Amino acid sequence: MAMAAPCCYSDLGKDAKELFTKGFDFGLIRLDCRIPSIANAEFKPSAWFGLESGRSAGSLACRYTWPEMGLTISERWATDGTMGGDATFAHVAQGVDVTVDTSFSPNTGRKLAVLGASICRPFARADGAVETDAFSTTLCLSGVAHQGNWFVAGAGKLGGPTGGCPEWSTSVGFRGRGAEIVAHVGDEGRLSLLVSQRRGRLFAAFVFGRALPGFIPLPGCSRDPEKIAGYGVPSEAVLSSVGAVQCTVPQFGVAARYRFSDDTSVCTKLALGGHLGFAFSQKLFEGVRLTLSSLIDLKRLNSGGHKVGIGLDMEA
Repeated sequence: MAMAAPCCYSDLGKDAKELFTKGFDFGLIRLDCRIPSIANAEFKPSAWFGLESGRSAGSLACRYTWPEMGLTISERWATDGTMGGDATFAHVAQGVDVTVDTSFSPNTGRKLAVLGASICRPFARADGAVETDAFSTTLCLSGVAHQGNWFVAGAGKLGGPTGGCPEWSTSVGFRGRGAEIVAHVGDEGRLSLLVSQRRGRLFAAFVFGRALPGFIPLPGCSRDPEKIAGYGVPSEAVLSSVGAVQCTVPQFGVAARYRFSDDTSVCTKLALGGHLGFAFSQKLFEGVRLTLSSLIDLKRLNSGGHKVGIGLDMEA
C-alpha cells in the first residue's frame, strides 16, 4: 500500500484547531453560501454582522477549475475594497505544484504578489514562497517529513519589513489510532502542545502553551507576536483563539465535539481565563445548517458581557 504524502506545515493539527474555532461565532450573525455550477465553477458569498459594533462586512470568492489542464483560478473581493486572485498549476512536474497569488488593498495602497511552489513525495513535503510588495521581499520555507506514525516539521521566514533577521519554528509529533500530538517551539521560545483524540462520535482536543523561561532570542530581532502566530504555527493559532498571552504563565484550553447524528452536533470549549463556549449545530434540511453559539465569562457570571452568535451555512 502506497504511503500518503504528508500535509503542509500549516495544516498540522488542522482538525483540532478547527475544533477550537469553527462554529463559534461569538458576537456575530454570519451567513456563508456555497454555490457550485456545472461549468467547473464555484461561488462563495459570505456576510457578517457584529451584534455589538453594528458593523457589517461581506466577501465574494469565485473558483474556476480545469481538471484536464490541472489549472485552478480563484478570485476574491471584500466589502472594504480588498481584492485578489490566484492561479494554481497542479502537476507541473511529478509531485510539483506552482501557485501565483496577487492582492490589492485600496485602503492602505498595499500591493502584494506571491510566487509559491510545493513538492510532494510519499514521505515528505516541501513548500516555498516569495512574497514581494513595494517595500520588501520575504522568503518563506517549510517542510514536513514522516516515517510511520511519526513526523517532524519546520518553517522559516527571511526578510520582510523587519530586515534580514530570520524567523523559525519547529514541530514534532505523532499521528495514529485516532490520536494526534503536535509539539511546537518558535524562535522566541514559545512552547505549545496540541493533543487530540477521536473515538467514535466524540472528538476532543487539549492545547497547552507557555513561553520558556530564560530563553534568549536572537540578538537585534524585533518580533510581532501576532504575525509570528499566524505563520505556519500549528498550535499558536489555537492558543490565540483560547486567550493565550505572551508571558511565562502557562495557558491551556480544552474542547470537545459530540455528534449525535450526521445532522446534529454539539461542541464546547474552555479556556484558562474562565471563558466557556458552546456551539450547537443542526441541519435544518438538505443544504442548510444552522449554528447557535454562546460565550460565557465564568468570572463575571452576574456582570454581563456574555456573547451569543448565529451562523447559517447554505449550499446549493
